[in-house]
Amino acid sequence: MEREDSQTYWNDLYASLGSPPAGDGEWLARYGELLDGSSEKPILDLGCGRGADTLYLLEKGYPVLSCDISPAALESLRIRDSRARTVCLDMREGLPFLPGEFRLVIADLSLHY
Repeated sequence: MEREDSQTYWNDLYASLGSPPAGDGEWLARYGELLDGSSEKPILDLGCGRGADTLYLLEKGYPVLSCDISPAALESLRIRDSRARTVCLDMREGLPFLPGEFRLVIADLSLHY
């Protein structure tokens, strides 16, 4: 699927879904030791979609950079929480980040979609 087709598909899907369910990022709680590392580096949330994991992490005080192919999903996330830092990208084209730039990467559900 071409990037434009993918963006259209995901934009339409996210527009139809609305806000993520409350507590959707709670699965991350079991990884507290990894999340609580002493690093000041942000967590990279790849394929963040509607931002359930990002919102959970922001509520816990973690710095996060959220990425998705859908500009509509990223805008929705920024509206829900103004602290959200976002980058629109297609992971199939590679990642524009430097090695070691993030303390850890979350790609919840995004790699197989």
